[in-house]
Amino acid sequence: MTTANSRRVLATIGVVGVVGALAATGTYSAFTGSTQTTQNISSGTLTLTAGSNTLTVPATDIAPGDTIQRTLTLTPGGTVGTSAINVATTATTSSLLDTDTTNGLQMRIEKCDSAWVAAGATFTCASGQADVLGAPTTKPVVQTTPLALTGVSLTGANYLRVTLSLPTSADNSFQNQSSAIEYTFTSAQRAGTDK
Repeated sequence: MTTANSRRVLATIGVVGVVGALAATGTYSAFTGSTQTTQNISSGTLTLTAGSNTLTVPATDIAPGDTIQRTLTLTPGGTVGTSAINVATTATTSSLLDTDTTNGLQMRIEKCDSAWVAAGATFTCASGQADVLGAPTTKPVVQTTPLALTGVSLTGANYLRVTLSLPTSADNSFQNQSSAIEYTFTSAQRAGTDK
């Protein structure tokens, strides 16, 4: 067999092989099935509003033995349940009034079953008055670690009275001092659950 004939035979076998491979590929197929579905997911909300807030009213010319009463109404809301309400306080302007934890300003927070009734510079409760800071009921005014408000409603309005007092033990070094106290109330969501 000549070299030219060998080449023709090999080329013919190659073409037949390629055609066979193409034919084999076209002959085999497989069934498939598919489906699609969509799940919509949305996150909830958690809110805490402060209404009837008189904490913004300043107090001036205080002296040892004075008390300062202010009220606000805290109401948790949103679509996710609340498990707790906390308060933290910081001094955005600081002085001896907030840095002396013994002789400086002391804080007490109480709740009432209904709105506090103003009587001059004080507020009284018709019924259901209770402390919400736990023991001791009076604490130094600056509380950077959040304190749990105990016995408050996690679903409805909370009528709160904040009382600051300057102890009679405050001496002459407390004269001409000025502090600005910032109150941060936060609500915590309920525990996770199956949905």
